[in-house]
Amino acid sequence: MEIIRVDDVDLEIIEANRCRTFFAVSQPLTALLIWEDIFKNKNQRQRVIIICNTASQAQGLYRDLDELNRDFQVENNLEITLLHSRFFTRASRN
Repeated sequence: MEIIRVDDVDLEIIEANRCRTFFAVSQPLTALLIWEDIFKNKNQRQRVIIICNTASQAQGLYRDLDELNRDFQVENNLEITLLHSRFFTRASRN
């Protein structure tokens, strides 16, 4: 692994060219809904973040997305990462 250091001027240029789009959905999130949205907008996005209210909901969506990822075996499978509060100890949350 190589660590690349970026100076402040370069970082400002990089950040200035980024575009972030946020939207909320009113219907319950399902893995299939997320999957379809990702591939419908595949050429417009490099990353997607899904925020859930509970760790168990995050775990369930992760499991279902991972299953879809394996079932469909698209040309470029998704890289799915799960991060939730159960990974941290109480001390590190304070």
